[in-house]
Amino acid sequence: MIQESLITAAKLASINAYAPKSNIQVGCILKIEPGEQGKGGIITGVNIETHGTDTVHAEVCAVAHALTRGYRMHDVVSLTLWFPKYAQPPCGACCQFLSNFFKDDFPLICAGPDGVIETTLGECLPYAYKGRKR
Repeated sequence: MIQESLITAAKLASINAYAPKSNIQVGCILKIEPGEQGKGGIITGVNIETHGTDTVHAEVCAVAHALTRGYRMHDVVSLTLWFPKYAQPPCGACCQFLSNFFKDDFPLICAGPDGVIETTLGECLPYAYKGRKR
């Protein structure tokens, strides 16, 4: 039931994406447990496409949103992604970005109109660069 509500929230967030080039609106939800500051909840992110610069992916937007609002990444317990064409995990660049903040066992819920893929960050990018020898 919690998973369904997170998927619905990610789908609703995707409505706010700015995707004039691809017309693919992606939504992302970070589920945050109450931490030292006593605040928890969900943080949204969407993809943002602009002309002449790189696209900001929904996962990056969500992490930036959480950090800007003062959340600590160790309080984030899962990421839920809505991709409007079909369920798919985050791209390699996003997995690499996420690996800076989360461990390999960090849960990813990837949803689309065709279903749900439940995986982990480590399964999506088993050899993420960590800045040190493995």
